Amino acid sequence: MIDFHSHIIPGIDDGAENIEISLAMLNQSMKDGVTEIVSTSHCYPRYTKSIEHFIQRRTAGFDELFEALKNNVNIPKIHLASEVNLITDISEFDNLDKLCLPNGKYIMIEMPYGIWKEWMIDSVYKMTINGFKPIMAHIDRFVGCNTSLLNSLFELDVIYQVNAEVFLKNTYNKVADNLLGSGHAHLLGSDMHNTTTRPITLKSACEKIEKRYGRECVDYFNENAEKVLNGGEARTEIFEVKKKPSIFERMFKK
Repeated sequence: MIDFHSHIIPGIDDGAENIEISLAMLNQSMKDGVTEIVSTSHCYPRYTKSIEHFIQRRTAGFDELFEALKNNVNIPKIHLASEVNLITDISEFDNLDKLCLPNGKYIMIEMPYGIWKEWMIDSVYKMTINGFKPIMAHIDRFVGCNTSLLNSLFELDVIYQVNAEVFLKNTYNKVADNLLGSGHAHLLGSDMHNTTTRPITLKSACEKIEKRYGRECVDYFNENAEKVLNGGEARTEIFEVKKKPSIFERMFKK
């Protein structure tokens, strides 16, 4: 199982506060059956130099974590990436590629919260024509935004990451159904920040996904994660809620 969204690097954002919490998160992930984790620390590139500053801090945090993990071979493999806050001129930054996943031009983008504006869609579009492959972070949080602008985003050459929590609350069933039913869900992540208020929830989510949409849906998320990590293309597939057998089908089931 691959977790495609996490905040495990210590002391860099609102995720793990220290190395002890990072280690606890990794141990919790291992117990949940996670084999690989994409570390997506928050990056706020207000100006070009802020990316370099972020990379330095991320490297220092990862080195500290790596040193603490060097004798533990069972911990999930960590892939360094980032969750980049969208700004108007982000596509013009010369060092934007440093925020991508190691293989290819995949870059995780977090849309601004609040009222969506046209410039947001334009900014994402400019990244695509400059050769980047945006991964829209926790798209499930934005389904209530401006419908026209959301549909404009859906028309772009991007892929969508959904958070595990959307599958764990019945109140979000419609959101999950709409995303999977329209082909706007490609990657699954826990978005874990700690072990208490925002812990790893991937195993529970996969159990709910399998029950509601079928095992094929769980495999689809993992296969896409593997492809993206290797620089390949994620595939799009539509999933619908599994039809429950009728009372007669249950009665005559052998």
